[in-house]
Amino acid sequence: MEQRAYKVFIIEDSEQDRELLEKSLMSYNLFQIVGCLPGGSGVLALIQRLHPDLLFVDVELPGFPGYELVNRLHEQVTWNMKVVFYTAYPQYMLEAIRSAAFDFLLKPFEMKELDLIVNRFIQSKIEKKEEVNTMACGIRGLEDEACKNAFSIQLPTGEIRVLRLSEIGYFKFNASRRCWEVFLFIQKLLAMRSSINAMNILGFSSQFVQIHKSYIINIQHLAMIDGDECIMYPPFNGERLPISSKYKKALQSSFIQL
Repeated sequence: MEQRAYKVFIIEDSEQDRELLEKSLMSYNLFQIVGCLPGGSGVLALIQRLHPDLLFVDVELPGFPGYELVNRLHEQVTWNMKVVFYTAYPQYMLEAIRSAAFDFLLKPFEMKELDLIVNRFIQSKIEKKEEVNTMACGIRGLEDEACKNAFSIQLPTGEIRVLRLSEIGYFKFNASRRCWEVFLFIQKLLAMRSSINAMNILGFSSQFVQIHKSYIINIQHLAMIDGDECIMYPPFNGERLPISSKYKKALQSSFIQL
């Protein structure tokens, strides 16, 4: 299958960080870097003219926070451009959420983190299901560590979403909609296709543990077992999740082994 060069624009005031990100992105043989700038007053007009597919923007730009720039872009951009916040400060993840950014990349980054972002980006651009199956773990050898830590789901609309395991808190079966829902770190929930069942979810990763007929948790986010309830780490602690006797022993065993 022929691969196109996706256009990337980087806004980063540190020359060293700009060059590192540019070099890392070029290693995929999927991208054309159309802009790589420290910022400036003309950057919005340049983005409008070049129509990049993917924008990496530093949150802390001199005199003009990156999330403010992104908010302005949302008012102007008419094409499907994905935005990734590039920052050394985890607290800016909240601004990424508020600005509806596609993802965020923390400095200094590891290639497996960039792999996941690139994989999600490629999947978002692929429309045919057979192309998803071919490409999901095909770019840059993503069949290794990156794909082991990514979870691909299909929404009721048919859209494919690729998620990090770390952003999944738990799954809940919605009886009225007759489908499983996944509760995420950066988005409250996503409904999954009705054809996806508990065995499909449990078969993907040993981190997913069933605690009730209607609940499956990511055990990495389990803080404690309190009687017949699971208490999750924030931000998944808004609801105490019930444990049924059928699954309690296996849950306790998995929790002890962490």
